[in-house]
Amino acid sequence: MIKKEYERLLHILEESAKLEKVSLENMLKEAVVFFEMLRKTFPSASKEEKEEMMQMMNHLHDRLQEISKQTAEKAGMTEDELSAYAENPSNFSPDQWQLVRETKQKLYDSARKFTASMEKGTEELKGQPPKKKPIKSRTRRSRRKDWTKS
Repeated sequence: MIKKEYERLLHILEESAKLEKVSLENMLKEAVVFFEMLRKTFPSASKEEKEEMMQMMNHLHDRLQEISKQTAEKAGMTEDELSAYAENPSNFSPDQWQLVRETKQKLYDSARKFTASMEKGTEELKGQPPKKKPIKSRTRRSRRKDWTKS
């Protein structure tokens, strides 16, 4: 099922890349659906499935980078200029901007949660126990006041 969603998302990306006008809203919505599916499935997946999911994510990331570069070139912009354009609310109607903001936030949250699951799963793949945050010691080493007397 994940493979089908992955292939569907790639198809949407490819079709959007061919068009003159890219539907940012649609792409973001589809990416949110895919990330949520990965996030829910990843923890219980087998070792092989986890490796496959990570490969999907790497390929998806690379493809998004390529499409971003192509889109910027078509628009006669650099990637930074395109990114700045997409971050400017005056380039969208208020409804579009609200939808884009909400969808981007959902995508970010979903990706962040998936990354946390993936890091835990990667440690399991390597046979390492999950990393624990170090506990900060509340005691300080006392300073030696008479260090100049010696």
